[in-house]
Amino acid sequence: MCEKLPSHAVSGKIMGMEHAQWMQQITEDSVRSAAKKIDVAPRTLATQLEKGRISPENVIAIAVAYDHHPVGALVDTGYLDAKWAEQVDPARALRSVTEKQLADEVLRRMELGVEHGGALDTPVDELASRRTNGGTRSEVPSYDGTVREWDDTTLHAADSSPDEQAERERRGENLFD
Repeated sequence: MCEKLPSHAVSGKIMGMEHAQWMQQITEDSVRSAAKKIDVAPRTLATQLEKGRISPENVIAIAVAYDHHPVGALVDTGYLDAKWAEQVDPARALRSVTEKQLADEVLRRMELGVEHGGALDTPVDELASRRTNGGTRSEVPSYDGTVREWDDTTLHAADSSPDEQAERERRGENLFD
């Protein structure tokens, strides 16, 4: 049986174009041929078309089988908002570039910052003199995160919790557990 898409299959629409119309744009193959090509039962695909809604998995499979971009197919059929198709996941994109490409991009951005009066245009000597002149010391908060030796002469907050070691000894527990 070599059936074309049924005319009544054009009834369903989900935000994007009608699924039967989308499939007709993708291929001129029969429903049976398309179903075989994506390894799905022909009746399954025909039923989905009759209901006017091809499943997202089958939309992707059809797009790939007929050499169309699967993300574009999901947008066309209304499963995916176009804004997501236009955006790139930055973390995934960064993982896919080589070290040289990454270094080139960092250099390009640094040079761009220098050209436009960005933060990277202060000479190193000027930065060093700012540090040694002590001019910025007043800008440093009293607690700057520096780790120091414990000073018992400084008063500290009281700790009213019980002495665990003394409690164990009082109960006669093993001190080395």
